[in-house]
Amino acid sequence: MIGRACCALGLTATLTACGPADRENKLAPRDSAGVVRAGTGPGPALLPACPGTGHWEPCTVFDRLERAGLAPQRGDSLRLAFLTVDGETWRLGAATIHVFRYRDSLARHGDFAALDSLHARPTGDTVTSWPSTPTVLVNDNLLAILLSENEEQVERVTLALTAGPPPKAPAAPK
Repeated sequence: MIGRACCALGLTATLTACGPADRENKLAPRDSAGVVRAGTGPGPALLPACPGTGHWEPCTVFDRLERAGLAPQRGDSLRLAFLTVDGETWRLGAATIHVFRYRDSLARHGDFAALDSLHARPTGDTVTSWPSTPTVLVNDNLLAILLSENEEQVERVTLALTAGPPPKAPAAPK
């Protein structure tokens, strides 16, 4: 009985001393403001903090997709004749997502209103086609075209990118 109690106490002490919170504090160097510094310490280089604009940025798209367990791989830039902004292509396993970020939701709305959202092409266009089934996603200043045949993946990406825009950073205290 005493042996079990000592074993449980030792295990609890070990887990407490070496728990995730402790590991994060030791492995992620921080500046005086508590911001994680990129490129220092063990492991892969950390990304700089995303600006808290309240709108989609490349880093917030990456963060949402990564948190959904999709392992995004950033690709090339992209220009579609029927959209007014350049986009970025990301690989998500066998799927591809083309991400277009606008100045704001009003600018994005103009392009989206001219789209046949079922086929991800301009309304009336019967020529434009995609290599796999397109899914059009919109949220605030973001318009994305996901190309995937995997329904579970489509659902995961849809939930990740349409769950609301990234939060705006709180105002600095005066």
